[in-house]
Parts: sequence; structure tokens; C-alpha cells
Amino acid sequence: MGNPGMALKSKETVRRQLQWLKGGASFAEPKSAKSLGTNALPAMALAALRRHRVRQAQERLALGEAWQDIGLAFTTPIGTAPNPSGLRNRSFFPPLDPGAIPSLGTAY
Repeated sequence: MGNPGMALKSKETVRRQLQWLKGGASFAEPKSAKSLGTNALPAMALAALRRHRVRQAQERLALGEAWQDIGLAFTTPIGTAPNPSGLRNRSFFPPLDPGAIPSLGTAY
């Protein structure tokens, strides 16, 4: 999915997962047989992924050699794997009203 030269299909196959171990990212086989497989993507998701791919290609061109291509669809601004806690803090918590839901703290 992360390769800009590859066409998006209405179905994508899960072949690997990104794991964070001791502060570093690495790819591994999915943990269970149920995690492997092909998933259907709705037309709305395909359209959103195509728009994202165009933006990411523009970022890649602007950064030139500074871009670190590791084949992911969703990355940091320089192409590296996003840190799970940073992703959670940027994407999940800001939309929440701070007084509406108590913080759960760190579960791991």
C-alpha cells in the first residue's frame, strides 16, 4: 500500500505487522492466522487512500533524500514509522473534551 507506484485495489492483503520493541520499529508476521487475509475496501476508503497517497507523494518530493521510504501508507512527516503513543496522542485525544472522559493512563 505504501508504494506510490502501485495501484490501489478494492481488496488489500495483510502480510506483515509493525511492532515496537524496546523503542524501535520492526516488521513481523501477524500474530495469528486470523490476522492474515484479504480485506475488502469500500469505495470511500479507496478514494481517501488515493488522496492521501497524492499528499504523501508531494511530501516525498519536497523532502527529497531526507524521506525515508519503508513502504508504509501512514508515516511521520519524514516517512518513518509513527510511534504508537504519538499517533494516539495526536489523533485520538485532541478531539475529546478533556472534562468528558477521564484519562485511562498508560495500560502497558
